[in-house]
Amino acid sequence: MPRRATYKCPKCDSTDIVPIIYGYPGPELMEDSALRKIELGGCVIEEDAPDRHCNDCEYQWDKTSNYKKTTGVSNG
Repeated sequence: MPRRATYKCPKCDSTDIVPIIYGYPGPELMEDSALRKIELGGCVIEEDAPDRHCNDCEYQWDKTSNYKKTTGVSNG
């Protein structure tokens, strides 16, 4: 099971950050998603897909983007 990331959200400074997992999820990943331990990113993996998700504000970004707010994806 993936560990919770220890990152801060670049948008709201929350520490309730989880990894985004791509690919077809099995039962364990579905359960982890329901418990908000991970975010399911879908089956298609794109080159610039985000890999971190904030559970508080729903902001998504790539951890290698050096927390630049303009490179993330907002779902809200």
